[in-house]
Amino acid sequence: MNPDQPTRPKMPGYTNQLYHLLAAHPEISLAYVDQDADPPRLHVHSLPTATLRNLALPADLANLPVEYHDGPQITDLRAPPDPLDLDNPHQVCQNEPVQLATQVQPAGANWVGTAGAPVSWTLPDGHRSWGLLSNRHVLCPPKPAIGDPIHQPTAAHPRLATLADWSPLIRSHPNQTDAAIADTLLDGFHTTAFSILGIGQLNPAPTRATKGLLVKKAGRTTRVTNGRCTQTLATVRVDYGDRTLLFIDQDIFEGDPAPFSAPGDSGSLIVTRDTNSPTSLLFAGGAGLTVGNPIHFVVHEFELRFSP
Repeated sequence: MNPDQPTRPKMPGYTNQLYHLLAAHPEISLAYVDQDADPPRLHVHSLPTATLRNLALPADLANLPVEYHDGPQITDLRAPPDPLDLDNPHQVCQNEPVQLATQVQPAGANWVGTAGAPVSWTLPDGHRSWGLLSNRHVLCPPKPAIGDPIHQPTAAHPRLATLADWSPLIRSHPNQTDAAIADTLLDGFHTTAFSILGIGQLNPAPTRATKGLLVKKAGRTTRVTNGRCTQTLATVRVDYGDRTLLFIDQDIFEGDPAPFSAPGDSGSLIVTRDTNSPTSLLFAGGAGLTVGNPIHFVVHEFELRFSP
């Protein structure tokens, strides 16, 4: 995908109204309509809630009962490149082929994240290539270019991959994905295995998240954790430190038990607990909530497969 020519996502149902609600109110961090409630109920998370008690809602939301919640602030889940935890296999340097769900760092970056999943895609010449999937904010420096080096676990070690493609992240319109892919073919050999540390082989057929779905993920910081989907089609404001961006139609997860994620787990692949079917790409969270891009958005953007 050309990052300079983003495609504005379609906004069905309540999505359009939720997006405009957050665009008009910077203090709102998260909003969604629980359509399993009878009648459907609007949930608004803000900092602080007191400022929103007499909120003028867009037309399609005005007739819904509303629940206000304190916070949380949603941030990306990168981590600073602290000393490696040598007792955590997701942070230490691996021998090739490297299993995914391991710590990675772009050259020159002052952060680390998770190389989430093995994926393959079609090159412009029709041939297939494969490598790894993570977040744009994990794999991309401020001015990304195809071929930028990515290292495991830190830039002090040899290259693991080279940047291949990434999502546009735009302030002026709603986003759906924060994703990037990297090619792991270096010097004629792939540096990575087609498996995830602590999870193993993936079911190549993605599954859409639904409320109550039991999931798990493997990440750089919290390793393998269990969770459940608590909401879909959420609109979220994500703080990246130097900017905030709005994301629509996102999946929300909580730990089962907590925590499900922590800083450093950005880029992890969330899969169904029983079948290892990809469901969401973890990229943000706060106060016990984890936010993921629905995997069908990511697959469509890069025409990915979860098989070599």
